[in-house]
Amino acid sequence: MDDIGGTNLLSIELFSQRDAFVNWIRLFDLNRPWAKPDVTRNLDSVSCPQFYASQAGLIESARLLLEQGADVNAQGGEYGNALLAASYRGHDAIVQRLIEEGAEVD
Repeated sequence: MDDIGGTNLLSIELFSQRDAFVNWIRLFDLNRPWAKPDVTRNLDSVSCPQFYASQAGLIESARLLLEQGADVNAQGGEYGNALLAASYRGHDAIVQRLIEEGAEVD
């Protein structure tokens, strides 16, 4: 695997460990940054890692998640899916990659 940098490795580790991922969203949800932590949330109540990586502009993490089989059209989150989240936030490189991977644009 290419050297993708420490921050990207940490984010992939976070996204791949379900308990850690859910705990992060429980403490700070990018979809609702104004909301107080909610420790009662479970995996079914949060968006998929691809959505959060795309929304946050984590290009390498989004790429690696796609390479690991993440659903490019997974629904959820404040914007509805990863493509819309990346687009709304101005993350053009992620938008391009999602489209290349088959994200539905309509």
